[in-house]
Amino acid sequence: RESPLRLNQGLGQLGEWNENTLCDRAKHLAEKAVRVWAYPSVSPDVLAQYQIVQTSESPEQHTLEEHTNFMDSEVLPLFEEFRKRVLNMDSSVREEPKKTKIAYKIVTNFVDVNCQKKRLLLILNMEYTAINDPMVLCKDVTDKGTLGYGNVAVYLEHIDQIDAVMALVQQAFDKQME
Repeated sequence: RESPLRLNQGLGQLGEWNENTLCDRAKHLAEKAVRVWAYPSVSPDVLAQYQIVQTSESPEQHTLEEHTNFMDSEVLPLFEEFRKRVLNMDSSVREEPKKTKIAYKIVTNFVDVNCQKKRLLLILNMEYTAINDPMVLCKDVTDKGTLGYGNVAVYLEHIDQIDAVMALVQQAFDKQME
């Protein structure tokens, strides 16, 4: 009722706190925010300098469906479980479908996924000598020319491998976060 915060003035006089009063407060705060942090007024000439123009040299846009539509019934559930786990690692993880792979990145790719007919090929963006691989799932692809960034390859063929593979992916993620 007697909050020293101006933002809370009037809340003490409310008879009840329910969905309607909550929505009214949200609308009031949104209107106040728009007045405080007004959208900048920029002339069309200035704005045009910063707009991205699509040209024939612009990078191609790809979709996840380009990769998932050719996976057979064995690999698609495996990919979906892998995808869910990678995207849940951190809110900063982004998925970026490319022509030949699906990249998962923060600043740069930490794992690239190549969808094959019966398995997923993961390329981890870290040095092979830095990976802790107690189950010996990884392969050194340094200087081999892979479809991804990194020197560590690992195949994900069965759902029972997912925990071990995710531990390896976590290492690549942690390395990038450093």
